[in-house]
Amino acid sequence: MKQPLRIVSDREVPVTNKQFLQAIFGEEWTKAHVTAFEQDPQNIPNEERGLCWSGGEAGARLKRFSRSQNQYFCISLFELNEEGERKRRKTQFDACFVVVADDVKEKLPEDRVALLPAPSYKMNSSAGSEQWGWILEPACENRAQVENLLDGLVSQGLAPDGTDPGMKGVTRYVRLPEGSNTKATRWVDNKPYRCFISEWNPERTYGMRELADVFGIDIDRERTESDSTALAADDPITANHPILKYLHVTEVGNEGWLRVDCPNAENHSTDDASGAAVQIQADGRVHFTCHHGH
Repeated sequence: MKQPLRIVSDREVPVTNKQFLQAIFGEEWTKAHVTAFEQDPQNIPNEERGLCWSGGEAGARLKRFSRSQNQYFCISLFELNEEGERKRRKTQFDACFVVVADDVKEKLPEDRVALLPAPSYKMNSSAGSEQWGWILEPACENRAQVENLLDGLVSQGLAPDGTDPGMKGVTRYVRLPEGSNTKATRWVDNKPYRCFISEWNPERTYGMRELADVFGIDIDRERTESDSTALAADDPITANHPILKYLHVTEVGNEGWLRVDCPNAENHSTDDASGAAVQIQADGRVHFTCHHGH
């Protein structure tokens, strides 16, 4: 059973990465998939993208992380594959341990997100923007239920722009408390923004249905799509795909989605280039989505 951490502060709660992962994953925290890098997540050279986002188990990597790096963990644990490797692949999904809403206050109305139960933690991920997490107890071992819940939350407006391919997946990365946000657009006083926990209540845990019932989400809905043939963002075929010579990748999402500046931005109502993403398929095809409708 997870032991609640009772640490209180007026603004910043001094929770270490280890304490944070232990509260979420319990005794299995060393298996948590993590990664860290100093590059601007929105401007990683193609040849470095795979190395930055690939990551590995917390037990072997966490001690090497530094405060100057972006630091991420995955919301799920994964099984070993035939080669004995625990990779961040939905085909190796074991269980999901936390549900996270991103960009609360900045892009998501706080009163909308607050319709859900009080979160287990609030993380300041950049100035004026928070990630809210709800620890699952028990962890959900049914991938379809997790995907249905995440799809439902996105459809209810709990994702930036109302369509977020990055949130719709069990392989989702979210931030760790001891890292920084090195996006150039997020610097404060000419320095990367230092992330921190502002509210810490890990004794608050929730079942999947408690979260789903708030918005009437059917987590038992049968999913019609087959296992995706999409390649991971760190797959060599993705990294070397010729389409990337013509697109500016701004961020790596989940399930192989790469957020890009929309090539049709001039036709957007506000010239805003955000909201587009591509996904490379195993046969080389490119899936493209844009919430502006292109």
